[in-house]
Amino acid sequence: MNLFDWLNEITYHKRPWSTFTDEDKSEFNTYIINRFISMNSSYVDVVNLIQRYPDCPKRKVYQFYCELLPKQKAFFKYIKASAKNDPETIKAIAEYHQCSTREAKEYINILNIDTIKKELNLGQPNTNKKRRKKT
Repeated sequence: MNLFDWLNEITYHKRPWSTFTDEDKSEFNTYIINRFISMNSSYVDVVNLIQRYPDCPKRKVYQFYCELLPKQKAFFKYIKASAKNDPETIKAIAEYHQCSTREAKEYINILNIDTIKKELNLGQPNTNKKRRKKT
């Protein structure tokens, strides 16, 4: 069984633990199950309860979730970490807005890509440079 089969078992089918094979039981990963279930904001408190007991057997974790979660099809959207920004872009935004690099990272998360490109004049010659006089 894969992760999504286990999530379906916990939320919809709710079969007894004893009906699974030893191979299925070994594929039950408490950490990953907790992580996916916690992506649903309604179940965060339930996950927090079970995570207080890190040495809890897999069987008990499965039974806990089967008894506490409602019997319904559930979709657990996994939220990935945001992509890291280029250090040069962060520095350029910080200089443009005259702020720290920490604040520049927040600006990058808030601003859309077109605004950032416009502020940095990406893809266009820089018109702000002073021209040297020829002698």
